Amino acid sequence: MNLASDLMLLNEASDAKVLSRLHPAQKRAYLQAFEAENKAFRENPPVGKDLVRWKYQRYMRNYLSCVAGVDRNIGRVLDRLDALQLSEHTLVVYCADQGFYLGEHGWFDKRWAYEESLKMPLIMRWPGKIKAGTRSQALVQNIDYAPTLLEVAGLKPQWSVHGTSLLPILSGEGMVPDDWRKAIYYRYMDAGHGVPRHRAVRTLGHKLIYFDQPRNAAEEENRWELFDMARDPQEMRNVATDQAYASILKAMKAQLRDLITLYDDTDESVWVRGPGRVYPNELLLRPRRQR
Repeated sequence: MNLASDLMLLNEASDAKVLSRLHPAQKRAYLQAFEAENKAFRENPPVGKDLVRWKYQRYMRNYLSCVAGVDRNIGRVLDRLDALQLSEHTLVVYCADQGFYLGEHGWFDKRWAYEESLKMPLIMRWPGKIKAGTRSQALVQNIDYAPTLLEVAGLKPQWSVHGTSLLPILSGEGMVPDDWRKAIYYRYMDAGHGVPRHRAVRTLGHKLIYFDQPRNAAEEENRWELFDMARDPQEMRNVATDQAYASILKAMKAQLRDLITLYDDTDESVWVRGPGRVYPNELLLRPRRQR
């Protein structure tokens, strides 16, 4: 866990890259927000288990503060739509690009195929079109967002896409169509942040994870991980070598191969990490639009 980028314990000189994303006013506000707590840390730095506890508490407080800020501002947007009498004509979508670990499995951050980061929030509001309180067990992916928004706008994709519009599920009170996907595919190919490359297939009942390039003997020994999501929703017991699950393992491996083919995810050289970009301030600070 990096003291600068993860915990905001910043040293302006050595952490210039972290701060370079901010314009001067943002930078001042950012440093001021953590100034007192950072000063206390430097004057009496914790060590050992006390340092671990400090890091975790600092991380959790920052995370929950961020969530609370997002919640407040979503409320402001919804209140404004109501005030303008636009709610019934506006589909509001709250989503994310991944979930997040807050200590589960001993991790923070994301990237792994375990539930905490594989599952993503997806909440929609459209009065008169989506019944309030609707929930669905459909296996949904972010590739479904674009086809959904296009259909809402009365359009169709003009090219082949892997995603499927969610509108039948949304308008059908969460009912899953008979021809809806039975499994989703995941791949992490970056190999950065301490996470090995891996692929996964998730059905309603099970999850299979395959580590493409094990980095050590332990990962080689557990190259396949199979979880019974009904009996073990926290994914604490790998049953890949349990003979009682032999037929399920075989079927899940076949599904994984089919999804790799479906998404044409076969080129191992596609992703090459490059240097991060630094954008000039004029691209970050948009002038206020005239009304």
